[in-house]
Amino acid sequence: MDYFKVAAYGLVICSQLTYAGFTLAETPTASDRSRGTIGIMDKDKYQCFIPIPEAGQTVLYDFTASNSPCKTDTARDVEFNEIPSATTILLTDNKLCDTSDLLESFWFRFKTIKKSTTTDYIELEYFKSYVPGAVVRPGLLLTDLWLKPGNAIVRDKLSCVQITTSAAPPSSVTETSAVPAQP
Repeated sequence: MDYFKVAAYGLVICSQLTYAGFTLAETPTASDRSRGTIGIMDKDKYQCFIPIPEAGQTVLYDFTASNSPCKTDTARDVEFNEIPSATTILLTDNKLCDTSDLLESFWFRFKTIKKSTTTDYIELEYFKSYVPGAVVRPGLLLTDLWLKPGNAIVRDKLSCVQITTSAAPPSSVTETSAVPAQP
Protein backbone atom coordinates (compact mmCIF):
# COMPACT_ATOMS: atom_id res chain seq x y z
CA MET A 1 0.00 0.00 0.00
CA ASP A 2 1.35 3.42 -0.95
CA TYR A 3 1.07 5.46 2.25
CA PHE A 4 2.02 8.64 0.42
CA LYS A 5 -1.05 8.38 -1.85
CA VAL A 6 -3.31 7.60 1.11
CA ALA A 7 -1.96 10.61 3.02
CA ALA A 8 -2.34 12.87 -0.05
CA TYR A 9 -5.94 11.77 -0.62
CA GLY A 10 -6.66 12.24 3.07
CA LEU A 11 -5.32 15.81 2.96
CA VAL A 12 -7.42 16.60 -0.12
CA ILE A 13 -10.58 15.27 1.52
CA CYS A 14 -9.86 17.11 4.79
CA SER A 15 -9.27 20.39 2.95
CA GLN A 16 -12.53 20.00 1.05
CA LEU A 17 -14.47 19.25 4.23
CA THR A 18 -12.86 22.24 5.95
CA TYR A 19 -13.77 24.53 3.04
CA ALA A 20 -17.32 23.13 3.00
CA GLY A 21 -17.58 23.87 6.74
CA PHE A 22 -16.59 27.50 6.17
CA THR A 23 -19.09 27.79 3.34
CA LEU A 24 -21.88 26.34 5.47
CA ALA A 25 -21.03 28.79 8.24
CA GLU A 26 -21.64 31.67 5.85
CA THR A 27 -25.06 30.47 4.64
CA PRO A 28 -28.03 32.55 5.74
CA THR A 29 -30.19 31.43 8.64
CA ALA A 30 -33.94 30.89 8.35
CA SER A 31 -34.68 34.29 9.93
CA ASP A 32 -32.25 35.99 7.51
CA ARG A 33 -33.96 34.35 4.54
CA SER A 34 -37.38 35.58 5.66
CA ARG A 35 -36.17 39.20 5.37
CA GLY A 36 -33.88 38.57 2.42
CA THR A 37 -30.13 38.56 1.86
CA ILE A 38 -27.48 40.02 -0.40
CA GLY A 39 -25.01 37.45 -1.68
CA ILE A 40 -21.41 38.48 -2.29
CA MET A 41 -19.04 36.33 -4.37
CA ASP A 42 -15.33 36.85 -5.03
CA LYS A 43 -13.21 35.69 -7.99
CA ASP A 44 -12.56 32.34 -6.30
CA LYS A 45 -16.35 31.77 -5.99
CA TYR A 46 -16.26 32.24 -2.19
CA GLN A 47 -19.76 33.33 -1.15
CA CYS A 48 -21.09 35.08 1.90
CA PHE A 49 -24.53 36.49 2.66
CA ILE A 50 -25.56 39.75 4.27
CA PRO A 51 -28.94 39.75 6.04
CA ILE A 52 -31.42 42.51 5.30
CA PRO A 53 -32.27 44.47 8.48
CA GLU A 54 -35.69 44.73 10.08
CA ALA A 55 -38.19 47.25 8.64
CA GLY A 56 -37.22 50.88 9.20
CA GLN A 57 -33.55 50.20 9.95
CA THR A 58 -30.22 51.07 8.30
CA VAL A 59 -27.21 48.77 8.58
CA LEU A 60 -23.69 49.35 7.28
CA TYR A 61 -21.35 46.43 6.51
CA ASP A 62 -17.65 47.31 6.30
CA PHE A 63 -15.91 44.29 4.73
CA THR A 64 -12.53 45.42 6.08
CA ALA A 65 -13.76 45.22 9.70
CA SER A 66 -12.94 42.13 11.75
CA ASN A 67 -16.61 41.57 12.70
CA SER A 68 -17.92 41.74 9.13
CA PRO A 69 -20.14 38.86 7.95
CA CYS A 70 -18.10 38.95 4.72
CA LYS A 71 -14.37 38.73 5.25
CA THR A 72 -13.47 39.88 1.76
CA ASP A 73 -13.24 43.25 0.13
CA THR A 74 -12.51 41.66 -3.22
CA ALA A 75 -16.10 41.00 -4.27
CA ARG A 76 -16.69 40.53 -7.95
CA ASP A 77 -20.41 39.67 -8.06
CA VAL A 78 -23.54 40.44 -6.04
CA GLU A 79 -26.98 38.88 -5.95
CA PHE A 80 -30.19 40.03 -4.31
CA ASN A 81 -32.41 37.42 -2.62
CA GLU A 82 -36.02 38.22 -1.68
CA ILE A 83 -35.31 41.85 -0.81
CA PRO A 84 -38.44 43.70 0.37
CA SER A 85 -39.83 46.55 -1.70
CA ALA A 86 -38.51 50.10 -1.09
CA THR A 87 -35.18 48.87 0.29
CA THR A 88 -32.22 51.13 -0.59
CA ILE A 89 -28.84 49.46 -1.13
CA LEU A 90 -25.51 51.27 -1.49
CA LEU A 91 -22.45 49.43 -2.82
CA THR A 92 -19.09 51.23 -2.63
CA ASP A 93 -15.34 50.81 -2.31
CA ASN A 94 -15.31 53.35 0.55
CA LYS A 95 -15.20 51.33 3.79
CA LEU A 96 -17.46 53.87 5.55
CA CYS A 97 -20.02 53.97 2.71
CA ASP A 98 -19.28 57.71 2.40
CA THR A 99 -20.55 58.94 -0.97
CA SER A 100 -19.11 62.44 -0.46
CA ASP A 101 -15.52 61.11 -0.46
CA LEU A 102 -14.75 61.26 -4.18
CA LEU A 103 -11.24 59.87 -3.75
CA GLU A 104 -12.56 56.33 -4.05
CA SER A 105 -13.40 54.62 -7.35
CA PHE A 106 -17.15 54.04 -7.31
CA TRP A 107 -20.51 53.78 -5.62
CA PHE A 108 -23.87 52.46 -6.83
CA ARG A 109 -27.23 53.10 -5.14
CA PHE A 110 -30.22 50.85 -5.82
CA LYS A 111 -33.84 50.69 -4.74
CA THR A 112 -36.06 47.65 -4.90
CA ILE A 113 -39.34 48.38 -6.64
CA LYS A 114 -41.35 45.20 -6.26
CA LYS A 115 -42.59 43.18 -3.30
CA SER A 116 -39.74 40.68 -3.30
CA THR A 117 -36.73 41.32 -5.54
CA THR A 118 -34.49 38.40 -6.47
CA THR A 119 -31.69 38.41 -9.06
CA ASP A 120 -28.95 36.13 -10.23
CA TYR A 121 -25.32 37.05 -9.54
CA ILE A 122 -24.37 40.26 -11.34
CA GLU A 123 -20.78 41.41 -11.93
CA LEU A 124 -20.04 44.78 -10.36
CA GLU A 125 -18.45 45.89 -13.65
CA TYR A 126 -21.82 45.38 -15.31
CA PHE A 127 -23.40 48.20 -13.28
CA LYS A 128 -21.09 50.73 -14.95
CA SER A 129 -23.07 50.40 -18.18
CA TYR A 130 -26.31 51.75 -16.64
CA VAL A 131 -27.54 55.28 -16.05
CA PRO A 132 -29.56 56.40 -13.01
CA GLY A 133 -33.23 55.50 -13.43
CA ALA A 134 -32.49 52.25 -15.27
CA VAL A 135 -33.98 48.95 -14.18
CA VAL A 136 -31.01 46.57 -13.94
CA ARG A 137 -33.10 43.47 -13.30
CA PRO A 138 -36.84 43.14 -12.66
CA GLY A 139 -37.47 44.92 -9.35
CA LEU A 140 -33.97 46.44 -9.06
CA LEU A 141 -33.69 50.14 -9.95
CA LEU A 142 -30.32 51.92 -10.16
CA THR A 143 -31.13 55.29 -8.55
CA ASP A 144 -27.66 56.87 -8.58
CA LEU A 145 -24.00 56.13 -9.21
CA TRP A 146 -20.57 57.72 -9.19
CA LEU A 147 -17.50 56.52 -11.07
CA LYS A 148 -14.05 58.01 -10.73
CA PRO A 149 -13.20 59.75 -14.01
CA GLY A 150 -10.89 57.81 -16.28
CA ASN A 151 -12.36 54.29 -16.28
CA ALA A 152 -12.93 53.56 -12.59
CA ILE A 153 -11.87 50.12 -11.41
CA VAL A 154 -14.88 48.41 -9.89
CA ARG A 155 -13.86 44.76 -9.97
CA ASP A 156 -12.58 43.26 -6.70
CA LYS A 157 -12.91 46.53 -4.75
CA LEU A 158 -16.26 46.38 -2.93
CA SER A 159 -15.61 47.40 0.69
CA CYS A 160 -18.96 48.54 2.04
CA VAL A 161 -22.67 47.77 1.70
CA GLN A 162 -25.30 49.96 3.34
CA ILE A 163 -28.89 48.72 3.47
CA THR A 164 -31.89 50.84 4.47
CA THR A 165 -35.30 49.21 4.70
CA SER A 166 -38.51 51.18 4.61
CA ALA A 167 -40.73 51.36 7.67
CA ALA A 168 -43.34 48.65 7.87
CA PRO A 169 -46.88 49.71 7.05
CA PRO A 170 -49.40 49.60 9.88
CA SER A 171 -50.53 46.03 10.51
CA SER A 172 -54.22 46.90 10.89
CA VAL A 173 -56.47 49.90 10.63
CA THR A 174 -57.77 51.06 13.98
CA GLU A 175 -61.43 51.76 14.11
CA THR A 176 -62.62 55.21 15.06
CA SER A 177 -65.53 55.53 17.41
CA ALA A 178 -68.51 54.78 15.28
CA VAL A 179 -72.06 55.76 15.97
CA PRO A 180 -74.52 52.92 15.36
CA ALA A 181 -76.73 53.45 12.37
CA GLN A 182 -80.23 54.71 13.13
CA PRO A 183 -83.08 52.48 11.90
